[in-house]
Amino acid sequence: MGLENWKHQLTHSSVPNRPPLRFHRKTSQHCCHGGRSHELGHVPQHQQGSALIQIRNFLVPAVTFSPQISYALIIFGLIFQLTGLAYTGIALFGLMVIFSIITLPIEFDASRRGLKLLEQAGLMQTDADRTGSRAVLRAAGSTYLAAAITALLQLLYYLSLVNRNR
Repeated sequence: MGLENWKHQLTHSSVPNRPPLRFHRKTSQHCCHGGRSHELGHVPQHQQGSALIQIRNFLVPAVTFSPQISYALIIFGLIFQLTGLAYTGIALFGLMVIFSIITLPIEFDASRRGLKLLEQAGLMQTDADRTGSRAVLRAAGSTYLAAAITALLQLLYYLSLVNRNR
C-alpha cells in the first residue's frame, strides 16, 4: 500500500479496494499526525487479511448503490401499499447498517494502532501532543459510531413506517 499527496480538500483517505493512502498537506499538526496514523493503522489490517476488512470490502459495491435503490423501493412500497416492495427496500438498507456495524471495530482498531504508531515514532513529545492526537483519533471513531447508530435508527424508523401502513 503506497502513499500519495492529494490535491483536493481532503485531510486523509483510505478508500476500500483502492490503495494508496492519500494525504492533504494543509492540516493541523494533531489532525495531521492523528489522521495519518489512523490511516496507517489500516495498513496491517489489509496486510494481515483481516476478515472484517474483507467482509467490508465485499459489501462496498452493494453499499454504493443500495441507498438510492432502497429509498425508491421503500417510498414506492409505501405509496402503492406494496409491503413486499417496501420490505425489500428495508433489506437493502439493512446492508448499509451491516456495513456501518462491521466498520466500527475496523476503525477503532486503526485508531488504536495509529496511537501506538505515534508513540513508537516519538511524535508525541508533550502532553498537548498526546491530548490532541488522542482527541483526533477518538473523534474519528466517534463519527463511525454516530453513523452506525443513525443507520440503525433509520432502519427501525423505516420498519415502523411499513408496519404502521400494513
